[in-house]
Amino acid sequence: MGDEQKDLIEQEDVLMMTDDDFMKKYSRLVYYYVNKYFSNIAKAIEQETNLNMDDLIQSGMLGLVTARRDFKTELGFKFTTFAVPRILGYIRKAVRDSQKIRITNEVYEIKGKISRMKLHDEEVESIAKLLEVSVRDVKTAKEFNPRTISLQTPLNKEVNKEKVTLENTLIDKKTSMTLDDVIKKMIITAFLSTLCSKEKFVWELHAKNMTQAAIGKRLGVTQTQISRILKGIYKKAEEYGNKHSLRDIGKTRFEKIIENHVRQSSHGNWLDIAESNGVSRGAFWYRLREGWSYEMAATQPLGSQGTRKNKQVI
Repeated sequence: MGDEQKDLIEQEDVLMMTDDDFMKKYSRLVYYYVNKYFSNIAKAIEQETNLNMDDLIQSGMLGLVTARRDFKTELGFKFTTFAVPRILGYIRKAVRDSQKIRITNEVYEIKGKISRMKLHDEEVESIAKLLEVSVRDVKTAKEFNPRTISLQTPLNKEVNKEKVTLENTLIDKKTSMTLDDVIKKMIITAFLSTLCSKEKFVWELHAKNMTQAAIGKRLGVTQTQISRILKGIYKKAEEYGNKHSLRDIGKTRFEKIIENHVRQSSHGNWLDIAESNGVSRGAFWYRLREGWSYEMAATQPLGSQGTRKNKQVI
């Protein structure tokens, strides 16, 4: 029997089999993908959303049943190919919709505009007039800080007398959160729980663009030791992604997810700036390892050696 005939039989089975037979044959898909993608971050998800593994499985089953309802043989591919994205989509939607603190997409957009346009210090009424939105929505956007218990570990630093937490540092709040963003947030939470307190503290300061020398001074160690700690964090991120099969989430290598939090820091998209100046990603990161500041690494033409002042040890 050829593959085409096998596919046709499978398609017909999905449409014609009884509900019990269908669930007996295909429910394993839900268990498999819930375990593959969510078992390693189950604790973080439950802290963020109160959803446990059984809840995720239930959402996946709903996605499976919906996929069966919407599946058409004329699509020309196997039912499993059609069902898996639907299963994962329903799970991710459940995670997103169950976040402990939620605001509307409109307020997310306003919050993003306030951040991008650097309007934080402006009066609420002025912002509302500029953005042509209600004063109430602006107030909500300015006051909203999507913190949840799992990301509330203080990092021994205060800004304006407020504790800096993991979320302050590692979660980009400039734009609306997509389904994949929610999952990445959970993954980052799970990964950070594997770091020791010193590594978390060093990473927080590094993501804020503090120089390696300054971090070392804060901790009473050398710049070389800080450099080793940062390299170790990226190495752990790579190993974590490999170990837990996280490379497929958002089609982004896990260690790149961590890297992107530096890229999307409050100091600007330095990799984008570097690329616009003809500086490759590899050259940019090499310069950082050699002690260049973000600005100099992103703006100096290739071949430039820089000066000690320009390089500004990080």
